[in-house]
Amino acid sequence: MKTKGLIRLLLVAAVFFIMAGCAKEPATDVDEDLLAGRWKQVGTEECWRFDSSHEGETWDLSDDVQEGEGIKFTWTVAGAELTCVMRGQMGQVVPKVYTVTTLNAALLVWNDDYGNVKTFNRI
Repeated sequence: MKTKGLIRLLLVAAVFFIMAGCAKEPATDVDEDLLAGRWKQVGTEECWRFDSSHEGETWDLSDDVQEGEGIKFTWTVAGAELTCVMRGQMGQVVPKVYTVTTLNAALLVWNDDYGNVKTFNRI
């Protein structure tokens, strides 16, 4: 009888530790100074530029779109949340929200609302 109680206690403890290990790490604040600059997505030709004036541009070299020809946007940060408001050629406004999980002098990683993870290197 005591053995069954011990086994149940161990199972409850195991479930607790498994769930605690799966919890997301708390997001940190995005350092706008580190974000400013040019970034290229790993494994693609997709590039992003974040200006210190909170404007930016994204372009894709594989589509033969060069810097200066891409989609313009404005950006803001709140904690780890990066919001880019894209401006389409027909005047449409498309907000995109990303959660920044890593940002340092050489690496930027973000998740979107669909669970996609993008990794960028500074260029």
